[in-house]
Amino acid sequence: MNEKKHLFFIDDLRIWAIGAVLLQHSATYYIEGSYGNIQVANIFKGITRWNILLFIFISGYLLLGREISIKKVFKKYIYRIIIVFCAWSGLYSALNFIMNKEGIVTIEKIESLIGDFVVGGTNRLWYLVLLVGLYLCIPIISTWLRNSSENEQRYCLFILGIICSVLPTLNLVRPINTLLGLNFQRISLVFPGIYIFYFILGGGVLKSASQVLKQYKIVIVSCGIFSTIIMGYIHYKLNQSTLDVNIVFNVFCVLALYSFYFERKGVMQSVKKNIGECVFGIYLIHTLIQYVFQYCGLENILFEFPVVGGILVYCIALFGVSYILIYYLRKTKIGRMIT
Repeated sequence: MNEKKHLFFIDDLRIWAIGAVLLQHSATYYIEGSYGNIQVANIFKGITRWNILLFIFISGYLLLGREISIKKVFKKYIYRIIIVFCAWSGLYSALNFIMNKEGIVTIEKIESLIGDFVVGGTNRLWYLVLLVGLYLCIPIISTWLRNSSENEQRYCLFILGIICSVLPTLNLVRPINTLLGLNFQRISLVFPGIYIFYFILGGGVLKSASQVLKQYKIVIVSCGIFSTIIMGYIHYKLNQSTLDVNIVFNVFCVLALYSFYFERKGVMQSVKKNIGECVFGIYLIHTLIQYVFQYCGLENILFEFPVVGGILVYCIALFGVSYILIYYLRKTKIGRMIT
């Protein structure tokens, strides 16, 4: 994309999203290491659960509604994801093999290495598998968006919104859970998954409604902040390191996208563009950097600060090292292929 057509607000959104990913994973390491107040650390996990949803929202915004052939989906998008998955899964699998190897290499250990490679070497690569599933749906969803009416699109989003946001939330309330017998896992097997919802949401349905969204920006901001506070409170109150509940983060995603709708001129544009181009690579490499921090004992030093400061300092260090490595890696042809 040339400079004239570059969407700078997308860079803003990508930076928001990767910042939330790193903050959530920094809090995860803090919790797993029992460095301090786990309840406070859980708040960071609660208020950043929208990170991947925002990435998916951006993908829908950029890809859906266009005429993309099935051939192009496989040749350009899915092929690239497979290359990236194999490269990083191979790296993480080899790292796990080296770190866990004891004694001589046996057939069982080789089989374990192969199995590790198949599942990604680290659970952080699940996002790549998700992208393949979403990309496979591009021709179908794009055709539907071009040919369906606004009422049909709203109806679809209304149903998916209930499944993805309202039902999981109600599932927390024990009387309602008992009365209705809600089971989100079974429901999600029948209806399209939560990620399709955010993919469609960003893919053109809301482009025509941009004026309405700008008009009610205060309401959208208020709902986004409220939903974020609620998630932070739930994580703090229940004292859980993970909680598979998705409150109305669709509102937060809309807030984020249309708060940056106008491309703003400024000296920071080139910097944000450069960071935006490195975001995917930062996501891929940051787990490796966390391994290094842990192995070198740097993690213990960074988490010596009080809980909030420790997590923030760790997150900033994680971002800085990841960004520098990806920046220079992308200067090579192979580096650009796998990031």
